[in-house]
Amino acid sequence: DSGIPEQGAPKEPEKFPFILVGNKIDRSDEREVDEENVNEFLAKHPKIKHLQTSAKNSDGVSAAFEVIALASVENKQE
Repeated sequence: DSGIPEQGAPKEPEKFPFILVGNKIDRSDEREVDEENVNEFLAKHPKIKHLQTSAKNSDGVSAAFEVIALASVENKQE
């Protein structure tokens, strides 16, 4: 144990609203993670929400921030 607190680790990970955001929906040939790997990961973690965005075109970016904000508020109320 290094004695350094894990600042990015939630206290109750089973209740934390994790969200997976994939980028480059406009450039599928440049994506680092293929859809099959994403689907396998999501199948193992059904509580994780998944969104796809394009930073270049701003597609889905606002919606991603809205989902993150709402999930944060809902988690804080519980």
